[in-house]
Amino acid sequence: MNISDLAILIWDTNGIDSVVRGIVFRINNTGLPGSAPNREEEFLEVFRGIFDGFKNHLQVANHTSDRVFSDEVNPQLPGCYLRNGHPLVEGFCTKNDFADRFSASIEDQMPCENASDGEIADLQDLMDEDLGRKDVSLIVVALKLANGAKKQVAVVTDDVRLAAEIITLKARHSVVNLDGTDYETGWVTPWLSLEILRELHLSCGIDDGMWQHMMLSFKEHHNGRYGVAARGHVAQVVKFLEAFQSDCEEKARRAITREAAEAFGEDNG
Repeated sequence: MNISDLAILIWDTNGIDSVVRGIVFRINNTGLPGSAPNREEEFLEVFRGIFDGFKNHLQVANHTSDRVFSDEVNPQLPGCYLRNGHPLVEGFCTKNDFADRFSASIEDQMPCENASDGEIADLQDLMDEDLGRKDVSLIVVALKLANGAKKQVAVVTDDVRLAAEIITLKARHSVVNLDGTDYETGWVTPWLSLEILRELHLSCGIDDGMWQHMMLSFKEHHNGRYGVAARGHVAQVVKFLEAFQSDCEEKARRAITREAAEAFGEDNG
């Protein structure tokens, strides 16, 4: 499936965190020594800019589930991983109204969609893996939005168990009944966060430096982890790093093509 086929992205916690890690990595590794703790406005600006890029450059909408937001993503909550998983962000959240503004930015960039207890329970009964209710809520939301729009929807996740369950669900069931309503499964697919962010880079939604910081932060996050999933994630980063220069050249070519199309009313690429 090509990125042009997608209409909606459903973000899980670790997908959103891959964006946050990349921004934190950039702030911690650029600028004047010691300046990072005072660059909360830059953090918010880059965060908003990345998700604006999905809407403006890739023409896809961003969503998450209400359960994921309320339990794991809302930085107003002291136990929120996006807040306490990164010392820099945790420090930002102690300042004035940063936590409130960060929370509002997330809600604005990816509206929270409801998944009922009945819908989640019905879907859990069809799965091999004992996925948590928050993970299953993302699939429920994806099915509902995809079937409503009759367009392709991707669940953005770095959790290989969640991705595998989506693939298995599609292979076994062309239609699922959730709380009395039928939903076609063929509209839903999983995408790794790095894959979707690479597409945004190629479409000029994020600059070369930001993309490199995201790859390096992703690799740093998975270094030293064990298992097939961790090795696969690191291998993905290495592949993207090897293609970094050619990706930058392709991005520049697309930018020139777009400028020509805007100037002359045609696509010369």
